Amino acid sequence: MLQCRMSAAELDDGWVEWRVAPRSEPLASCAFEWPAGWAPVAPDWVPPGLGARVLLCGLRGAGALDVWVLRFGAEVDGLAALTATLDTPLIDARWAGLPLVEAHQADGSRWAVVHAGPALFALRATGDARRHLPRAARTLRSLTERPPVAERLTALRIGPLRTRRLAAWRAPDPPATPHGHHRAVLLLEDPKAIVMARIEVLLVDCRVFVGFDPRVALRAADGRLGVLGVEPDPSPGDAPLGDPDPGPSGPARIRRRSMRAADAAAEVEHRRAVRRIGPALIVVDGLWRPEARVARLNGRRHQDILLALGACP
Repeated sequence: MLQCRMSAAELDDGWVEWRVAPRSEPLASCAFEWPAGWAPVAPDWVPPGLGARVLLCGLRGAGALDVWVLRFGAEVDGLAALTATLDTPLIDARWAGLPLVEAHQADGSRWAVVHAGPALFALRATGDARRHLPRAARTLRSLTERPPVAERLTALRIGPLRTRRLAAWRAPDPPATPHGHHRAVLLLEDPKAIVMARIEVLLVDCRVFVGFDPRVALRAADGRLGVLGVEPDPSPGDAPLGDPDPGPSGPARIRRRSMRAADAAAEVEHRRAVRRIGPALIVVDGLWRPEARVARLNGRRHQDILLALGACP
């Protein structure tokens, strides 16, 4: 086990730029700003295993800041990844674009998650450190040298929507749809071509259907899930049933459902997001098994990337 190298450079406004460099894991290196006068803490460092949260460094003063590292080697939902490592839930989660999310815990501690290539940095602040956490999180993103991207993105066009998809996901040719309707299917498969996660996008061009009722699109999306063997909703298309789930482009709805395949039922997680982007009404349904941890986190992130980067002419 080795300690991290921590170096500090004073800034003109009474703050310090900290640079942290684990000797055995360069992709976990980072830099951020913090007020002067806080004492550094560099614990024994062990590179994190897949999905594990490992303490990188800390600062102590009128409170405490701890910086943790998680690593997956793929794009993942940082908020959900952090939540899975905690004993108590996060509340009041707020995204600031795709790279940054802040949340609280009931004990008063404040968290921030910063995406930086294949690594996630989770910052926990208590006491007076909570006031300084937003600047630390923003500067960690801006000052940290850009590592390799976690996953390559490629262009995706769905009717009037221009967006991006993760290149590791297969995009079969979309089926024919009526004029003004568009659909895309994205599949994440294991080496044996078994589908680990699935995203379906249904888009309605409201320039063609002026005053289109969104419930019609929801019923059509529910019908597509039925074709896949997913149990029907009690009131299909009438409401986006499920628990609210925050995302960079706005809230989604999430629930556990039953999906029948090969004469057996399996539990799947269904995450639905409904958006209006320009003239497009979009329903995005994600399906994955809860126990397939990386596929689940990767699928959630894929939904968020698709929606957050989407634009229409």
